[in-house]
Amino acid sequence: MFLIARRMLLLLLFAMVCGACNLPDQNGTKESEISVAETVGAVVTQTVKAQEQDIQNQTAVAATVMAQLKQLTSAITETGTATAQIAQQNTLVLSATPTSTSTETPIPPPCNWAGFVNDITYPDNSQVGIGESFVKTWRFSNKGTCTWTSQYQLVFDHGERMSAPDSVNMTNSSVITGDSVDISVNLQAPLSAGSYQAFFRFKAPDGSLFGIGNQANSSFWAIIDAVDTEVSVPEPAAAGADLIVQSSAANPSSFMVGNSTTISVVVKNNGDAEAGDFKVSWFSGEATLSPKCSWDVAGLGAAEATAPLSCNYTYPKSGQYNSNIVVDSNTQVSESDEGNNEKSLQIKVLMKFFLTPIKITPIKPLKPMITLSP
Repeated sequence: MFLIARRMLLLLLFAMVCGACNLPDQNGTKESEISVAETVGAVVTQTVKAQEQDIQNQTAVAATVMAQLKQLTSAITETGTATAQIAQQNTLVLSATPTSTSTETPIPPPCNWAGFVNDITYPDNSQVGIGESFVKTWRFSNKGTCTWTSQYQLVFDHGERMSAPDSVNMTNSSVITGDSVDISVNLQAPLSAGSYQAFFRFKAPDGSLFGIGNQANSSFWAIIDAVDTEVSVPEPAAAGADLIVQSSAANPSSFMVGNSTTISVVVKNNGDAEAGDFKVSWFSGEATLSPKCSWDVAGLGAAEATAPLSCNYTYPKSGQYNSNIVVDSNTQVSESDEGNNEKSLQIKVLMKFFLTPIKITPIKPLKPMITLSP
Protein backbone atom coordinates (compact mmCIF):
# COMPACT_ATOMS: atom_id res chain seq x y z
CA MET A 1 0.00 0.00 0.00
CA PHE A 2 2.83 2.42 0.89
CA LEU A 3 4.57 1.47 -2.38
CA ILE A 4 1.48 2.59 -4.36
CA ALA A 5 1.38 5.95 -2.54
CA ARG A 6 5.08 6.46 -3.20
CA ARG A 7 4.52 5.83 -6.93
CA MET A 8 1.60 8.30 -6.99
CA LEU A 9 3.81 10.99 -5.45
CA LEU A 10 6.47 10.39 -8.08
CA LEU A 11 3.82 10.57 -10.79
CA LEU A 12 2.50 13.80 -9.32
CA LEU A 13 5.94 15.40 -9.26
CA PHE A 14 6.48 14.27 -12.84
CA ALA A 15 3.21 15.96 -13.84
CA MET A 16 4.21 19.09 -12.05
CA VAL A 17 7.50 19.17 -13.88
CA CYS A 18 5.75 18.67 -17.14
CA GLY A 19 3.29 21.36 -16.31
CA ALA A 20 6.07 23.70 -15.42
CA CYS A 21 7.55 23.18 -18.80
CA ASN A 22 4.32 24.41 -20.34
CA LEU A 23 4.06 27.45 -18.07
CA PRO A 24 4.73 30.98 -19.43
CA ASP A 25 8.19 32.25 -19.09
CA GLN A 26 9.31 34.60 -16.39
CA ASN A 27 7.39 37.32 -18.00
CA GLY A 28 4.12 35.48 -17.32
CA THR A 29 1.45 36.67 -15.02
CA LYS A 30 1.28 36.10 -11.26
CA GLU A 31 -2.19 34.56 -11.50
CA SER A 32 -0.88 31.68 -13.51
CA GLU A 33 1.65 30.87 -10.85
CA ILE A 34 -0.94 30.98 -8.15
CA SER A 35 -3.23 28.70 -10.14
CA VAL A 36 -0.53 26.17 -10.62
CA ALA A 37 0.37 26.26 -6.91
CA GLU A 38 -3.22 25.78 -5.87
CA THR A 39 -3.57 22.90 -8.25
CA VAL A 40 -0.45 21.23 -6.87
CA GLY A 41 -1.57 21.84 -3.27
CA ALA A 42 -4.97 20.34 -3.93
CA VAL A 43 -3.44 17.30 -5.52
CA VAL A 44 -1.00 16.87 -2.61
CA THR A 45 -3.78 17.33 -0.06
CA GLN A 46 -5.95 14.73 -1.74
CA THR A 47 -3.01 12.38 -1.94
CA VAL A 48 -2.22 12.81 1.79
CA LYS A 49 -5.87 12.31 2.72
CA ALA A 50 -5.99 9.22 0.56
CA GLN A 51 -2.90 7.92 2.29
CA GLU A 52 -4.38 8.71 5.76
CA GLN A 53 -7.62 6.95 4.81
CA ASP A 54 -5.63 4.03 3.51
CA ILE A 55 -3.66 3.84 6.81
CA GLN A 56 -6.90 3.98 8.80
CA ASN A 57 -8.35 1.22 6.65
CA GLN A 58 -5.23 -0.85 7.13
CA THR A 59 -5.37 -0.28 10.93
CA ALA A 60 -9.03 -1.35 11.04
CA VAL A 61 -8.21 -4.43 8.98
CA ALA A 62 -5.30 -5.26 11.30
CA ALA A 63 -7.55 -4.87 14.39
CA THR A 64 -10.18 -7.08 12.80
CA VAL A 65 -7.53 -9.66 11.94
CA MET A 66 -6.14 -9.57 15.52
CA ALA A 67 -9.63 -10.04 16.99
CA GLN A 68 -10.28 -12.94 14.66
CA LEU A 69 -6.88 -14.45 15.59
CA LYS A 70 -7.70 -14.10 19.31
CA GLN A 71 -11.09 -15.77 18.82
CA LEU A 72 -9.48 -18.51 16.77
CA THR A 73 -6.77 -19.07 19.43
CA SER A 74 -9.42 -19.30 22.18
CA ALA A 75 -11.46 -21.72 20.08
CA ILE A 76 -8.36 -23.84 19.46
CA THR A 77 -7.56 -23.88 23.21
CA GLU A 78 -11.12 -24.84 24.14
CA THR A 79 -11.15 -27.46 21.43
CA GLY A 80 -7.86 -28.91 22.72
CA THR A 81 -9.17 -29.03 26.31
CA ALA A 82 -12.41 -30.68 25.22
CA THR A 83 -10.44 -33.09 23.09
CA ALA A 84 -8.26 -34.00 26.09
CA GLN A 85 -11.33 -34.45 28.28
CA ILE A 86 -12.98 -36.64 25.66
CA ALA A 87 -9.77 -38.65 25.35
CA GLN A 88 -9.61 -39.08 29.13
CA GLN A 89 -13.26 -40.15 29.26
CA ASN A 90 -12.65 -42.59 26.45
CA THR A 91 -9.67 -43.95 28.38
CA LEU A 92 -11.81 -44.42 31.49
CA VAL A 93 -14.51 -46.06 29.45
CA LEU A 94 -11.99 -48.36 27.86
CA SER A 95 -10.51 -49.17 31.27
CA ALA A 96 -13.94 -49.97 32.70
CA THR A 97 -14.86 -52.14 29.77
CA PRO A 98 -14.79 -55.76 30.98
CA THR A 99 -12.41 -58.07 29.29
CA SER A 100 -13.87 -60.69 27.14
CA THR A 101 -14.44 -64.06 28.80
CA SER A 102 -12.07 -66.72 27.69
CA THR A 103 -13.71 -69.39 25.69
CA GLU A 104 -10.85 -71.83 26.14
CA THR A 105 -11.91 -75.32 27.12
CA PRO A 106 -10.82 -76.09 30.75
CA ILE A 107 -8.18 -78.77 31.10
CA PRO A 108 -9.68 -81.81 32.86
CA PRO A 109 -7.87 -83.15 35.96
CA PRO A 110 -5.51 -86.05 35.43
CA CYS A 111 -6.58 -89.61 35.94
CA ASN A 112 -4.37 -90.16 39.00
CA TRP A 113 -4.01 -87.29 41.45
CA ALA A 114 -3.86 -87.29 45.27
CA GLY A 115 -4.62 -84.45 47.64
CA PHE A 116 -2.97 -84.38 51.07
CA VAL A 117 -5.55 -83.86 53.84
CA ASN A 118 -3.63 -84.22 57.11
CA ASP A 119 -1.35 -86.37 59.26
CA ILE A 120 -3.28 -88.88 61.31
CA THR A 121 -0.27 -90.12 63.30
CA TYR A 122 3.21 -88.75 63.91
CA PRO A 123 2.93 -85.21 62.49
CA ASP A 124 6.10 -83.54 61.28
CA ASN A 125 9.03 -83.57 63.74
CA SER A 126 7.38 -85.96 66.19
CA GLN A 127 9.82 -87.49 68.65
CA VAL A 128 10.42 -91.23 68.37
CA GLY A 129 12.85 -93.25 70.45
CA ILE A 130 15.93 -94.48 68.59
CA GLY A 131 15.31 -97.91 67.13
CA GLU A 132 11.60 -97.70 67.98
CA SER A 133 9.03 -98.99 65.50
CA PHE A 134 6.03 -96.83 64.66
CA VAL A 135 3.16 -96.62 62.17
CA LYS A 136 2.89 -93.47 60.08
CA THR A 137 -0.62 -92.73 58.76
CA TRP A 138 -1.71 -90.02 56.31
CA ARG A 139 -5.15 -89.07 54.98
CA PHE A 140 -5.45 -88.40 51.25
CA SER A 141 -8.34 -87.42 48.97
CA ASN A 142 -8.79 -88.71 45.42
CA LYS A 143 -8.63 -85.57 43.22
CA GLY A 144 -8.22 -87.45 39.93
CA THR A 145 -10.79 -88.97 37.63
CA CYS A 146 -9.78 -92.60 38.18
CA THR A 147 -10.98 -94.76 41.06
CA TRP A 148 -8.29 -96.10 43.39
CA THR A 149 -8.43 -99.86 43.90
CA SER A 150 -6.36 -102.47 45.71
CA GLN A 151 -4.00 -102.43 42.71
CA TYR A 152 -2.81 -98.93 43.65
CA GLN A 153 0.25 -98.82 45.91
CA LEU A 154 2.20 -96.50 48.17
CA VAL A 155 5.91 -96.79 47.31
CA PHE A 156 9.12 -95.51 48.89
CA ASP A 157 10.57 -92.74 46.72
CA HIS A 158 13.75 -91.38 48.31
CA GLY A 159 15.30 -90.09 51.52
CA GLU A 160 15.92 -92.01 54.75
CA ARG A 161 14.08 -95.29 54.32
CA MET A 162 13.58 -95.94 58.06
CA SER A 163 12.94 -99.63 57.27
CA ALA A 164 9.99 -98.76 55.01
CA PRO A 165 8.80 -101.56 52.69
CA ASP A 166 9.09 -101.11 48.96
CA SER A 167 5.32 -100.82 48.63
CA VAL A 168 2.03 -101.21 50.48
CA ASN A 169 -1.54 -101.25 49.13
CA MET A 170 -3.29 -97.90 49.21
CA THR A 171 -6.66 -99.47 49.94
CA ASN A 172 -8.43 -102.80 50.13
CA SER A 173 -11.62 -101.39 48.58
CA SER A 174 -12.38 -98.60 46.12
CA VAL A 175 -11.87 -94.86 46.54
CA ILE A 176 -13.81 -92.82 44.01
CA THR A 177 -13.15 -89.22 43.04
CA GLY A 178 -13.74 -86.89 45.99
CA ASP A 179 -13.49 -89.59 48.67
CA SER A 180 -10.69 -89.87 51.24
CA VAL A 181 -8.67 -92.78 52.57
CA ASP A 182 -6.18 -93.30 55.41
CA ILE A 183 -2.92 -94.93 54.27
CA SER A 184 -0.37 -96.36 56.72
CA VAL A 185 3.19 -97.65 56.51
CA ASN A 186 5.32 -99.39 59.15
CA LEU A 187 8.57 -97.54 59.91
CA GLN A 188 11.41 -97.76 62.39
CA ALA A 189 13.49 -94.90 63.76
CA PRO A 190 17.24 -95.15 63.10
CA LEU A 191 19.56 -96.18 65.92
CA SER A 192 21.20 -92.75 66.14
CA ALA A 193 19.55 -89.59 67.41
CA GLY A 194 18.74 -86.95 64.78
CA SER A 195 16.17 -85.75 62.24
CA TYR A 196 15.15 -88.22 59.52
CA GLN A 197 12.82 -87.83 56.52
CA ALA A 198 11.44 -90.46 54.16
CA PHE A 199 9.64 -89.55 50.91
CA PHE A 200 6.87 -91.55 49.26
CA ARG A 201 4.65 -91.48 46.17
CA PHE A 202 1.88 -93.58 44.67
CA LYS A 203 2.00 -96.12 41.84
CA ALA A 204 -0.91 -96.84 39.50
CA PRO A 205 -1.67 -100.33 38.12
CA ASP A 206 0.10 -99.40 34.87
CA GLY A 207 3.30 -98.65 36.82
CA SER A 208 3.14 -94.86 36.47
CA LEU A 209 4.00 -92.80 39.54
CA PHE A 210 1.86 -89.93 40.80
CA GLY A 211 1.57 -87.84 43.91
CA ILE A 212 0.28 -84.58 45.34
CA GLY A 213 0.64 -80.92 44.32
CA ASN A 214 -0.61 -78.96 41.33
CA GLN A 215 1.24 -81.21 38.90
CA ALA A 216 0.08 -84.41 40.65
CA ASN A 217 3.67 -85.64 40.88
CA SER A 218 5.08 -84.28 44.17
CA SER A 219 6.13 -86.70 46.88
CA PHE A 220 4.95 -86.60 50.51
CA TRP A 221 6.94 -87.53 53.58
CA ALA A 222 7.34 -88.74 57.11
CA ILE A 223 9.79 -86.71 59.20
CA ILE A 224 10.72 -87.54 62.79
CA ASP A 225 13.22 -86.58 65.46
CA ALA A 226 14.86 -89.75 66.74
CA VAL A 227 15.76 -89.25 70.39
CA ASP A 228 17.55 -91.31 73.00
CA THR A 229 14.74 -92.31 75.35
CA GLU A 230 16.85 -94.48 77.63
CA VAL A 231 15.25 -94.23 81.05
CA SER A 232 16.71 -95.66 84.18
CA VAL A 233 14.60 -98.56 85.37
CA PRO A 234 13.41 -97.90 88.91
CA GLU A 235 14.59 -100.36 91.45
CA PRO A 236 11.87 -102.67 92.65
CA ALA A 237 10.37 -101.75 95.96
CA ALA A 238 11.76 -103.60 98.90
CA ALA A 239 9.65 -106.53 100.00
CA GLY A 240 7.37 -105.71 102.92
CA ALA A 241 3.91 -105.83 104.38
CA ASP A 242 1.21 -103.45 103.18
CA LEU A 243 -1.89 -103.24 105.36
CA ILE A 244 -5.07 -101.81 103.83
CA VAL A 245 -8.78 -101.57 104.68
CA GLN A 246 -10.28 -104.02 102.27
CA SER A 247 -13.90 -103.28 103.20
CA SER A 248 -15.90 -101.36 105.80
CA ALA A 249 -19.56 -100.74 106.60
CA ALA A 250 -21.94 -99.17 109.11
CA ASN A 251 -25.20 -101.02 109.49
CA PRO A 252 -27.36 -99.04 109.45
CA SER A 253 -25.57 -95.99 108.13
CA SER A 254 -28.61 -93.74 108.77
CA PHE A 255 -30.73 -94.09 111.93
CA MET A 256 -32.51 -92.23 114.72
CA VAL A 257 -30.54 -90.85 117.60
CA GLY A 258 -30.56 -93.26 120.53
CA ASN A 259 -30.28 -96.28 118.26
CA SER A 260 -26.98 -98.12 117.69
CA THR A 261 -25.09 -99.04 114.53
CA THR A 262 -22.75 -101.93 113.86
CA ILE A 263 -19.30 -101.08 112.49
CA SER A 264 -17.57 -103.87 110.55
CA VAL A 265 -14.05 -103.80 109.06
CA VAL A 266 -11.95 -106.25 107.03
CA VAL A 267 -8.16 -105.66 106.86
CA LYS A 268 -5.86 -107.23 104.28
CA ASN A 269 -2.09 -107.49 104.00
CA ASN A 270 -1.54 -106.41 100.39
CA GLY A 271 2.22 -106.79 100.58
CA ASP A 272 4.54 -109.67 99.85
CA ALA A 273 5.84 -110.10 103.42
CA GLU A 274 4.23 -111.11 106.68
CA ALA A 275 2.88 -108.39 108.97
CA GLY A 276 3.35 -108.66 112.71
CA ASP A 277 0.87 -107.74 115.40
CA PHE A 278 -1.03 -104.50 114.83
CA LYS A 279 -4.08 -102.55 116.03
CA VAL A 280 -7.14 -101.40 114.08
CA SER A 281 -9.08 -98.39 115.39
CA TRP A 282 -12.40 -96.77 114.48
CA PHE A 283 -12.96 -93.08 115.24
CA SER A 284 -16.62 -92.01 115.33
CA GLY A 285 -16.08 -88.55 113.91
CA GLU A 286 -17.17 -86.83 117.10
CA ALA A 287 -15.09 -84.16 118.78
CA THR A 288 -12.84 -86.66 120.50
CA LEU A 289 -9.33 -87.97 119.87
CA SER A 290 -9.87 -91.43 121.28
CA PRO A 291 -11.25 -94.28 119.16
CA LYS A 292 -14.67 -95.71 119.99
CA CYS A 293 -13.74 -99.22 118.80
CA SER A 294 -10.35 -100.98 118.64
CA TRP A 295 -9.26 -104.45 117.58
CA ASP A 296 -5.94 -106.18 118.13
CA VAL A 297 -4.82 -108.38 115.25
CA ALA A 298 -2.14 -111.02 115.80
CA GLY A 299 -0.35 -110.60 112.50
CA LEU A 300 -1.24 -111.31 108.86
CA GLY A 301 0.59 -113.29 106.22
CA ALA A 302 1.27 -111.94 102.71
CA ALA A 303 -2.03 -111.47 100.80
CA GLU A 304 -3.96 -112.61 103.89
CA ALA A 305 -7.11 -110.86 105.16
CA THR A 306 -8.76 -110.76 108.56
CA ALA A 307 -12.20 -111.92 109.42
CA PRO A 308 -14.69 -109.07 109.80
CA LEU A 309 -13.94 -106.95 112.85
CA SER A 310 -17.13 -105.49 114.37
CA CYS A 311 -18.48 -103.40 117.22
CA ASN A 312 -21.70 -101.57 118.14
CA TYR A 313 -21.88 -97.89 118.90
CA THR A 314 -24.67 -95.45 119.85
CA TYR A 315 -24.32 -91.77 118.97
CA PRO A 316 -25.63 -89.49 121.70
CA LYS A 317 -26.53 -86.68 119.30
CA SER A 318 -27.95 -86.37 115.83
CA GLY A 319 -25.78 -85.17 112.99
CA GLN A 320 -23.65 -86.10 109.95
CA TYR A 321 -20.46 -87.89 111.02
CA ASN A 322 -17.33 -88.62 108.98
CA SER A 323 -15.96 -91.61 110.85
CA ASN A 324 -12.49 -92.97 110.12
CA ILE A 325 -10.87 -96.42 110.21
CA VAL A 326 -7.09 -96.60 110.83
CA VAL A 327 -5.05 -99.77 110.31
CA ASP A 328 -1.85 -100.13 112.35
CA SER A 329 -2.90 -97.12 114.40
CA ASN A 330 0.02 -97.65 116.78
CA THR A 331 2.52 -97.97 113.88
CA GLN A 332 3.86 -101.33 114.90
CA VAL A 333 4.33 -102.72 111.37
CA SER A 334 6.92 -101.43 108.89
CA GLU A 335 5.08 -101.25 105.57
CA SER A 336 6.09 -100.71 101.95
CA ASP A 337 3.33 -98.11 101.65
CA GLU A 338 2.41 -96.12 104.72
CA GLY A 339 -0.06 -93.88 102.86
CA ASN A 340 -2.97 -96.31 102.45
CA ASN A 341 -3.82 -97.22 106.06
CA GLU A 342 -6.98 -95.13 106.45
CA LYS A 343 -10.53 -95.16 105.10
CA SER A 344 -13.52 -92.91 105.88
CA LEU A 345 -17.07 -94.05 106.60
CA GLN A 346 -20.09 -91.72 106.45
CA ILE A 347 -22.82 -92.06 109.10
CA LYS A 348 -26.03 -90.00 109.50
CA VAL A 349 -27.84 -89.81 112.85
CA LEU A 350 -31.36 -88.38 112.63
CA MET A 351 -33.17 -86.34 115.26
CA LYS A 352 -36.01 -88.13 117.04
CA PHE A 353 -39.42 -86.47 116.99
CA PHE A 354 -41.99 -86.97 119.76
CA LEU A 355 -45.73 -86.58 119.07
CA THR A 356 -47.89 -85.43 122.05
CA PRO A 357 -51.51 -86.68 121.93
CA ILE A 358 -54.05 -83.89 121.64
CA LYS A 359 -57.32 -84.27 123.57
CA ILE A 360 -60.31 -83.13 121.55
CA THR A 361 -63.40 -82.08 123.56
CA PRO A 362 -66.66 -82.40 121.65
CA ILE A 363 -68.59 -79.18 121.22
CA LYS A 364 -72.06 -79.10 122.79
CA PRO A 365 -74.92 -77.99 120.54
CA LEU A 366 -76.14 -74.46 121.14
CA LYS A 367 -79.63 -73.83 122.55
CA PRO A 368 -81.95 -71.85 120.29
CA MET A 369 -82.33 -68.24 121.43
CA ILE A 370 -85.86 -67.78 119.99
CA THR A 371 -88.76 -70.16 120.42
CA LEU A 372 -91.31 -70.17 117.65
CA SER A 373 -94.88 -70.92 118.67
CA PRO A 374 -97.05 -72.82 116.29
